[in-house]
Amino acid sequence: MSRLARTVLPLLALLWTPAVRAGTIKVRHSEVVAPAWAVEQVSADIGVVTHMKSDGELLVLAGQRGVAGVGADGSVRWSVALPEVMVRNVAVDAQGVAWTGWNLAGVEDKWKAFNGWASGKLVDKMVVEGATAGALGRDGQVLWSTDALEERPLSPPGLGADTVGVMTGESLTVLRRADGSVVNRGDIKSGYKAFSDLSGVLDHGTRGEVVPVGSDFFTSFFSFLFRFDQQGLLQDKEFMAGLTPYSDITCGPVQLGDLLVFGSTGDSQVASAFFAMKPDMKNKWKTWSPDKQSGCGNIAVAGDRVYASSNFWVIALDGKGKIDWQAVNKKGGLYPSSNRGVRYIGNFGACKTYGDLMVVGQGRVFVATSNQGHDTLTVLDADKGSYLQTIDVNDTIVSLALVGARLAVATPGGLKLLDLGG
Repeated sequence: MSRLARTVLPLLALLWTPAVRAGTIKVRHSEVVAPAWAVEQVSADIGVVTHMKSDGELLVLAGQRGVAGVGADGSVRWSVALPEVMVRNVAVDAQGVAWTGWNLAGVEDKWKAFNGWASGKLVDKMVVEGATAGALGRDGQVLWSTDALEERPLSPPGLGADTVGVMTGESLTVLRRADGSVVNRGDIKSGYKAFSDLSGVLDHGTRGEVVPVGSDFFTSFFSFLFRFDQQGLLQDKEFMAGLTPYSDITCGPVQLGDLLVFGSTGDSQVASAFFAMKPDMKNKWKTWSPDKQSGCGNIAVAGDRVYASSNFWVIALDGKGKIDWQAVNKKGGLYPSSNRGVRYIGNFGACKTYGDLMVVGQGRVFVATSNQGHDTLTVLDADKGSYLQTIDVNDTIVSLALVGARLAVATPGGLKLLDLGG
């Protein structure tokens, strides 16, 4: 953290007074129902799914033993076997698919290791091996696969017009989409010289998703938001909105119209918050989070709103940063599922998994929660935030996605599809 930040943080803590929020909705599991699966088992034969992404028509599964494309009807359109890894992440656009994967050294039971990592288990000395990236066509044709330049935890890939961006915490590595050759390796770590003696913290920090916006890639690491061009050249970096440091960026950015919105996890000096800026890195607004216990873990855009979840709250913000509604946990109604939520390494928060564990669709918000020791989905009305019901998945929820008019739910027992109707 910079000397300026250390100077102003105590002052900010004194100046901060949270805005009074009206209409807080208290959520508890008052109506628990069994899921009526439209498709109870999608057999892709790629091992446990650790991440998935959808463009609305094609659902791409990132499994520990491969990648698969699935339609909204549950049919497996293609499946590609790959060397097994502990965690694999994926991205999809109109041109194709990219993936990243990595292992903790010495791990044999990949699912046990992944579940421990995603639920916040720390390791004393983090040694990564088998870090790889690759690209596929939309038909599943393998275009290339390559060893990563650094044996570190890798972010999900960002898909540019002709390049793929991968963030490691050390750098943003940009690879050519056509053949995987290295275009550039943009520096990330120079902003963290003060953390040079905290390598374990850096190992566990959130690798910000690489988000293409226009001709640029945006990503984040700890308190910095970075803007690179899609050839990997640093264009700008920022760590404060006015005098408010981002503290530790743990979710986003996502695009809301012409704004980029992301959320932070605060510390003992600064509260957690949400920020919006133009692509030129000019800040437009910040909104303090109502959750004083944890920071932002998931963020999504639907219509003209941003929806965000912390460990114990779900909120909806409009395009000016005003909180339209806020729902809070009561007796477990929004208590995080085994893999959802911000985990803490000392004073630093981190998101350990990139599986979307809050999604918005068909007028509802689906949040992965816990009820009596196993994972459920708490369902809220997207317009008002009111509680609708709890769906008892009765298995660990690893990732959620929308495909067509269905909700895809990935668990270690397989992929299931739920009709949303409407």
